[in-house]
Amino acid sequence: MKRLIIIGVTASILLMGCGSGNNDGVKESQEKVQAALAEQDYATAYETLRAVYDRGELGPEGIDMLIEIEEEYINQSYNKGLAAFEEKDFNSTVEHLSIVVKYSDDEEIAEVLAQAKYLEKEQENFNVYLITFKEMLDESNILLKRFNRLLDDLATGDISTDLFSKHIQEIIPQSNMIINSLDHHIYDVDPELLALHKEMISLINNQHELFIISLDMKSDNRATLMRELRRDYVAIKQEQANRIVAMKIFAGERSLTMNVDLDETLRDIEADQPVVLPEEDVEEYIEEVAEE
Repeated sequence: MKRLIIIGVTASILLMGCGSGNNDGVKESQEKVQAALAEQDYATAYETLRAVYDRGELGPEGIDMLIEIEEEYINQSYNKGLAAFEEKDFNSTVEHLSIVVKYSDDEEIAEVLAQAKYLEKEQENFNVYLITFKEMLDESNILLKRFNRLLDDLATGDISTDLFSKHIQEIIPQSNMIINSLDHHIYDVDPELLALHKEMISLINNQHELFIISLDMKSDNRATLMRELRRDYVAIKQEQANRIVAMKIFAGERSLTMNVDLDETLRDIEADQPVVLPEEDVEEYIEEVAEE
């Protein structure tokens, strides 16, 4: 495809009035076309020159140049569209390839455009859900971290069983709010994301059940309960991390972009680890509490 080189006098002869008398408008358009071509901005050059043509103010030389600029405009849009598709910028892909299919019947480009339009919508839905996903995960992790600290304090004897239960009773209503929010979102989640959302609901419900079970700390089986709570806590933390990995896999399989940073959330999840006491220390602590 031939390159366009338009400078000085060469450009000045392209725009020729056709009896309209609008010389100022022609001159302004000429300068705009020259500036656009100097920047290889074929979109602006084409649109400007096309407007002159539509007004009947473009001479024969200008019409020939309009055809050349149109060719360059399509070629540039083609290259930009495919590059944007490779970069998963589907908005730009649709913008540029829509221009190509307007002037071309290339079936392959039409197919890429259709795929980009689909992915553009899927990316929008994914972006919206990622925000909800991160918010729910962050809020649930705040409660889980608080639970972990309480469990540590109980295991080390810094708080009593009664105080532990009091704090858990404060956590449970907040946990319920997260569950209700997730249940509400199930009605507006994209069908492609529904399976992931259900897994998130299952995770938060398991976490909520952990809080409920921990209220039984005063029972005779509290030594066993403390060990089970530790195991369940670690399992839930692992599942939180798994949910993030699953979201990244989902995005990768569908050529979607993670426009919400979940790495910080993942680091926060992995950093919060429980204090693990030897089993004999736990048994000794339980016996001390029982004697009080």
